[in-house]
Amino acid sequence: MTVAFESARAWFLAGAFTGAQLLLALLSVLIANAYGDRGLLLHAGAIALGVAATLVFGAGGTEALLAAALLLMLALATLHLSELTSHVGSLRQLAPWPRRVALGMFALAALALAVPRLPWIALGAASWLVFVVIFVARAWPQSKPWVLWLIAGDAVLLAVAGCAAVEGFWRPREAWLAGALAFWSMAVYLSNVWRSRLFGENRWRQAAEQLLDPLTGLSTPKVLTQRIQVGRGLMRRYGHPGSLLLVHADPLERIASEMGARTAEAAALEAGLRIRSALSQGEVASRIAMHRFAIFSEGSAPDEASGNIASRVLVAGLREELRSVPGVFLRFRVVLAPLPINDEPVTQMLNFMSTCMDADVEAGRHRRIRVLSAQDLAERSARQSGNPSPPSATT
Repeated sequence: MTVAFESARAWFLAGAFTGAQLLLALLSVLIANAYGDRGLLLHAGAIALGVAATLVFGAGGTEALLAAALLLMLALATLHLSELTSHVGSLRQLAPWPRRVALGMFALAALALAVPRLPWIALGAASWLVFVVIFVARAWPQSKPWVLWLIAGDAVLLAVAGCAAVEGFWRPREAWLAGALAFWSMAVYLSNVWRSRLFGENRWRQAAEQLLDPLTGLSTPKVLTQRIQVGRGLMRRYGHPGSLLLVHADPLERIASEMGARTAEAAALEAGLRIRSALSQGEVASRIAMHRFAIFSEGSAPDEASGNIASRVLVAGLREELRSVPGVFLRFRVVLAPLPINDEPVTQMLNFMSTCMDADVEAGRHRRIRVLSAQDLAERSARQSGNPSPPSATT
């Protein structure tokens, strides 16, 4: 009765561990296909080999078959380790060696089936240990902390292969074999996923740096230009209106001259956050100078933008005092104009709007919203001089 119970418990544990491996293999395939991670596909293949070896060995398979399966797993683990350490510059000169080691493991697996009495698994495990130590030692400084799980998993796989070199070791311990391979599967899976998450976050940060101003969180001028080109396409095709706004933060120049560039940058950060909080989904803003910001509003005519967007920007500046400069409020000025439907460069239009803004700042104009009409833009285009006088405008 006791023997039957122990046998049933062993089969139950082996089945549970095998199920865990199958689940990890399925997760590896799904994540690999979703994110293009070739390393997880290699790990899924190695897990499948481990599951097959466990089932066949538990059903009465020979130890030579188990040794061959473990050698094939070491071959896939070699290629997987090469994928995980591809970011290490010092390993580039050793790039051909993972494939050579993997081919050697495939050859040893064939020999283990052809000449089962020789210790091919011991030779393969020793060779693989040398390979792993060399690669992990060089990858260690650039691979923490996820490499710890990789080391733990590979150590267990190496122990399984080493024990397989002892004749009859795994025959009464099929459940232990399944459990050890389940731990290896989980540890290497966690290592791969952890690495992918860290590298994915780094790629996301790099992509965000190309799209967002790291100081203010607003879009970069390149994104603003792209959105304007899309807006012009909608204007030509559907007649959508569009408005371009130039925003000037009055205190920033004075803050820079009196308190230094660092304080002015902190104030510019707050200005960008205030402007961003005043925007809706159809609007995009970018910082184009230390104290000036450009806003493109898709679907808004100048009159609507003046009463809606520009007013929201002014209110956002006066909502509360600057945290970096207590007692000082942001007093924005806005010059806005309809977006021309032609392919006039955005910088050329912003330069003209900046000329109007400079005149308003110098004159201390009381009204803080200036609307340029289409006629003003047409007259400006017709002028040959580079410094036109500021046009008359509505407010």
